[in-house]
Amino acid sequence: MGGAILLDGIPLRGIDGTAGQVGHTVVDPAGRRCDCGNLGCLNAYASGTAITARYLELRADHTAPMSTKIAAERVGLPQAISQGDPLARRALDEAINALIVALSGIVNVLNPEIVVLGGGVAGIGKAFIQPIQIGISDLSFPAPAQRVRVHQAAHGPMTGAVGAGVTAAELATRADSDAL
Repeated sequence: MGGAILLDGIPLRGIDGTAGQVGHTVVDPAGRRCDCGNLGCLNAYASGTAITARYLELRADHTAPMSTKIAAERVGLPQAISQGDPLARRALDEAINALIVALSGIVNVLNPEIVVLGGGVAGIGKAFIQPIQIGISDLSFPAPAQRVRVHQAAHGPMTGAVGAGVTAAELATRADSDAL
């Protein structure tokens, strides 16, 4: 899970160029192991891969037949949620709670006007965005919590690719100007 911090439309990169690595915000210090090796990173709870893995783990705990597990992998989480699968909803709710913890901290520190969420899971829409907005309001300092708005990214599952393209173009432009 990536992220971007824009100040007056200009990306904030940080001293090492890693600002915006929201996925490595720790939401549970004793939690699940992240691919980076740390414990409790947001990625381990709220990435599309993590949510799907958690859903399949919950299905396995409920002794679903193998054919159901295979169908769950094929159908995908958004469809399972829209079909009223309570285990899919539970997996999503766990991810939403982790996102609320991480984003509330960001709202308290940066006081942003808007938080934009993209990727495949954000495509679920209001069932994803609305509880995050409410949760941020509940956990954040009152003034920023009242002002910040949570929106779904316009590019949906392609948000990460668009962000990578913008970053590449920015770096190429910077490299060209440094060469002059």
